[in-house]
Amino acid sequence: MKVARLLMILGGFGVLVFSITTGWSASFLSEKDFNLQEESNHQSPPVSYFDEEGTLVPSYNEWLCFSIEGLTLTCSEHEMDELIKIPVLVSYAGKNAFEIEPSPTDGVDCGQTLEIWKNLLEGEQGFCVLAAYLQDLPSGGLKKRSLWILEALKTEQGYWLNPSLSGRLATKGI
Repeated sequence: MKVARLLMILGGFGVLVFSITTGWSASFLSEKDFNLQEESNHQSPPVSYFDEEGTLVPSYNEWLCFSIEGLTLTCSEHEMDELIKIPVLVSYAGKNAFEIEPSPTDGVDCGQTLEIWKNLLEGEQGFCVLAAYLQDLPSGGLKKRSLWILEALKTEQGYWLNPSLSGRLATKGI
């Protein structure tokens, strides 16, 4: 599994995009995608987490790109007021497992969303997600596991936007 991590630097000369990759290229990301990243992080971070010292750390959305190899789509169960199922992308990159899912509070229908994701991913070599790091998970094995909160999925065929992101963008007139 190959992963690309994209960094964006805003400067007086425009947007510079750096891709740190071990294989698969995320060349289909555009300026529009990086504007989406900026807007999704505008005003306040979408997610915060506690570090080892107990300090609350803001976590911002960033584009992460993966090869399609080793990708698993499934539903994870979360106990809120009731048991709910959340769609999750699990991507394995070397000794890392990235578990990427919408926030349980976003109310995303698992079955319907998995169908949309399957259609977007069909025939693709890779994909990118706009997500914010939430926490490391107990590994119980050789792989390091981390949980990311998903805002958008992009393939060469198109996008899936988390309804909560769509709503926030609509209130901004975007």
